[in-house]
Amino acid sequence: MLKHWNNLIQLPLESEFRSSFERFASEYGQAFQEYVTTTWLPVADKYSNAWTKMLPHFGHRTTSRIESAHSFIKTHLLGPQYSFSSVIKMITIALEAQSHEISAQFHQQKINSLKNLPRIFENCLGKVTHYALRQAQRNLSALEILQSIQKTAKM
Repeated sequence: MLKHWNNLIQLPLESEFRSSFERFASEYGQAFQEYVTTTWLPVADKYSNAWTKMLPHFGHRTTSRIESAHSFIKTHLLGPQYSFSSVIKMITIALEAQSHEISAQFHQQKINSLKNLPRIFENCLGKVTHYALRQAQRNLSALEILQSIQKTAKM
């Protein structure tokens, strides 16, 4: 059931989500169908890719820093058969590697400057990552294109 649910919430289109949701809900009995239809379907826009992919999130999939950190640590653990001290060593190595990677990206970012950055973003330089600024610049460009199309359509 959980695998089916995970596949369901990853669907990119609202129509696909709705049809798959109906199949999912009916597959596990009447009580389950009533529960998911009244509890989870009304808030699908809060958790399903069909809706959330439209929101600007700059590549982040979670709002919890702890959740992200936990996921990062879990990817570096090899299993339950290791001793406490070896787990601590693995976590330490992973965190040191992450720290070095962040530091390298920071220094590389200092070397590379953003080209053609709109003035609206000038105050963000040095405070926001280049990645986030590029994403914001893409969003601004897309908005400007959309506005020019709408203007042309009105004429």
